[in-house]
Amino acid sequence: MVETNFCIPLQIIKNIFTMYTLFTAFQNDLHSFFRSLSSDDIRDCCAPSVYRRGEEYFEEDAVTRLTYNDRKTLLKAVVCGNDDYTVTIALSDGNISGSCTCPFGDVCKHLVATLLYVVDDGSEFEIERIDNDEAEKQFHQYLQNLSKNELVTLLEKFASEQFRTEVNNKFTNTGSAQKSFQKAEQKIRKLFDNDHLMYAPYEFGNALDNELDKLSGLEKSLGKEIEELIFFIIQRVDEAFDEGYLYDHRGDDYYYGSQSFNDFVVRYVACLSSNEKTTFLAKLDEALDEQSYSTFEDLREIAGSVFSDNDLPNLKEVLMTGFQDISVKLAGKYFDRVSDLLSYDEKVAVLDVLSEKNEERIIQLAVLHDANGNLSKAIETLNSWLTVNSGSYRSHEKARTLYLDLLAKGKHDLTDVASDAITNCPTDTMLSKIISLINDDPARYELLLEKKNADAMLRYLQKEKRLPEALDLIKRKTNISESLLYDFFRAHKTIFPDDTAIFFCKIIDKNLQNTGDRYYEAIADAIRQLAAVNRAKADEHLNNIRTNYKRRRNLIAMLSRL
Repeated sequence: MVETNFCIPLQIIKNIFTMYTLFTAFQNDLHSFFRSLSSDDIRDCCAPSVYRRGEEYFEEDAVTRLTYNDRKTLLKAVVCGNDDYTVTIALSDGNISGSCTCPFGDVCKHLVATLLYVVDDGSEFEIERIDNDEAEKQFHQYLQNLSKNELVTLLEKFASEQFRTEVNNKFTNTGSAQKSFQKAEQKIRKLFDNDHLMYAPYEFGNALDNELDKLSGLEKSLGKEIEELIFFIIQRVDEAFDEGYLYDHRGDDYYYGSQSFNDFVVRYVACLSSNEKTTFLAKLDEALDEQSYSTFEDLREIAGSVFSDNDLPNLKEVLMTGFQDISVKLAGKYFDRVSDLLSYDEKVAVLDVLSEKNEERIIQLAVLHDANGNLSKAIETLNSWLTVNSGSYRSHEKARTLYLDLLAKGKHDLTDVASDAITNCPTDTMLSKIISLINDDPARYELLLEKKNADAMLRYLQKEKRLPEALDLIKRKTNISESLLYDFFRAHKTIFPDDTAIFFCKIIDKNLQNTGDRYYEAIADAIRQLAAVNRAKADEHLNNIRTNYKRRRNLIAMLSRL
């Protein structure tokens, strides 16, 4: 009898993207806001080099597939680069925020390219206005009403080449399966011997993914071979980085594990029995621990996602009989998956081990005690953990914040604890939390923060819109980071024009002492900021550069575009 239950690819490795605040908005929808936005506004929300790269992407028509939600408070776009990245721009509570699926970790070139796209005059494109939820409902209902034959016809017509390959591989005989695997495996091994390809991470990734796609559907029939190939790729990529490969210094791009490779591993693991899954994941966990780079770190996420509901009783047994011997990371994934099956005492036993040096787990444990009606135990647990871990380089802000909240819930005196919190965790958000809980003498905690972290105090004063005090702080303290000062004067140049002019004149003079595009970009942006508050001074600097630095052609070219 022909086996028909497929190992379906799972989208289980999800990126959780940080939304970066970009602008303040007075409009009720993004479309209206974008009509008021200028390219200078976009320059002000990112580094000059990022703006330049984003401008290149925009000019190369890399921004595609823009869609609004129904109220036009959310915009999504796909930007084509070394990979296709999804940019999200959202309007909420008067703030415009943005994120991107690329690994940059801040306002990136893809986000800038999208912003430049939407502030263009719109004559060459139309942004589609859709309600995604309603569209999905209608599509689902349409499919539900089709007959089996109609569905088969549609599938034959529109099925992707990869899906066809998976189906064919699923039903191929053993000899053909072995032959297909050996052919793809040989090509994959040759990829690592191709010097030209190994210096081109984008092309290498595409070539690797293309060969892996050919193996889709063979995961169950060739389990041993697939497993060996997975570990071969992980090991060889790590060795390649050590040897200086898989990095393009010209494009500042490097290889990182693709979604195709992750899906390939997921399909393989999903086909294993429950015991085989835990055996493989233990081996994978060990292999990832031995890596010098975090290229495949996302693979750890599959440990909490490839188990079906039928696997959970066995997974619970594996966890409860071996959580002290399993690595903390792997035990944590298992715990999250079977948590609903555990009793209060079982959860406490596991979390006591997992939380030894893990802030998120100690928070879970404290919340568990509190939810079980044991507030004093929750407070004692956090107090003990913070005492042991207070000497570490981390501030443990989340744990300290919960500790303050629990003490406030128990009506404890927070005075000394709050002082200790701001001393060990000198951040603007910690100060805001303390002042929200303690009404008396906020200046005491503000002074402590200023002494420990002037940068954080400046951020706090800006957040509270106490701008004259923020400027006074800048004049008093000499240890505030230049990037933060840059952002302050760039954002508030019209409020403090004279101080802004002085600051950007210093930036220009400082960067003129160096050569290179990143210094030139800083000079060009500083002159642009200076021109907004003192055009005469900006012209003076421009004339000086054109007269005395005319051999710096890249700099002159950048200034000519101002």
